[in-house]
Amino acid sequence: MFSAGAFLTVDRAMNFKQLSHFVALIEHRSFVRASEACNITQPAFSRSIRGLEEALGCQLVDRHSGRNFQPTVQGERVLEHARSVLEGMSRLTRELHDGAGLEAAEIRVGCAPFASELLVPPAISRFLGDYPRMQVRLEVAHWQGLVRGLKRDTLDFLITASEPFTLDEQYEVTPLHPQRMALVCRAGHPLLQQPGRLTAARLFSFPVALPAGARPVFGHMARVLGVQPPAVALESDTANGLLRVVASSDLIGLTHVAGFEAEMAALGVQPLDQLEEGLRPFARYAVIQRREQRLSPACERLLEYIKEADARSAAFGPALKLAN
Repeated sequence: MFSAGAFLTVDRAMNFKQLSHFVALIEHRSFVRASEACNITQPAFSRSIRGLEEALGCQLVDRHSGRNFQPTVQGERVLEHARSVLEGMSRLTRELHDGAGLEAAEIRVGCAPFASELLVPPAISRFLGDYPRMQVRLEVAHWQGLVRGLKRDTLDFLITASEPFTLDEQYEVTPLHPQRMALVCRAGHPLLQQPGRLTAARLFSFPVALPAGARPVFGHMARVLGVQPPAVALESDTANGLLRVVASSDLIGLTHVAGFEAEMAALGVQPLDQLEEGLRPFARYAVIQRREQRLSPACERLLEYIKEADARSAAFGPALKLAN
């Protein structure tokens, strides 16, 4: 239980850096890693945590919990409020900084791996060309990692698959157009020698190379078509890496079509065109933001550029969604 004396002490002694240090300690579970992440020496970091505990009049970290440094009961309460305070301060700072409109601001975008190769870079390039004083920080990761940044207000919005967010009321999901994908193989692949349409059973007899997170798509395709799913030999975060493996093996690859024609031609990789119904995949991405969060004018403007790039590269038709 916090005492009145402890709250009086907080007013005099506690600061935002101490709160951020405490949050870092709980997230990294290590004084060494947390101090490195905060870019200060370990002794100074330890003094900061001790100072916060003295200011609050309670122990925040169980130092007898081994190397995990679990928060105490009081520490859990402080952690919750510390994150809220830091996120609020971050939003206030950004609103004040962005108050001048589109003159100068930092925009923080989270992006799924394949979208970061195809959809977002052209939009960012055009945006920075028109607004050279802007700064854009692009974080590329899978949705599980990106959503943490969105919750902690270290990311303004995400470009990723919509499925994990559509049923969660705390997020606003703005779908983008379906992006055509292709099943590809190396030149001279045995499948290219088959006459007529390529069946799922024949296609899935070869192992596949997929974008990371796309494994469930092939499981769904196999169930719909009534065949065994293929063996997944490779999951890749990059289209270039995936194409290079496909070019030197009998793996069947799944990748975007638009934007990668030159790489495919250089590597001797080509689409499989004669496919039976149900084997023509699409990917659908979406803009994800927290429903209660108001985006800055700079973020709104960058989103306009992204949506324009999306419209130019759109491939319309039934979407086979990828969980990227």
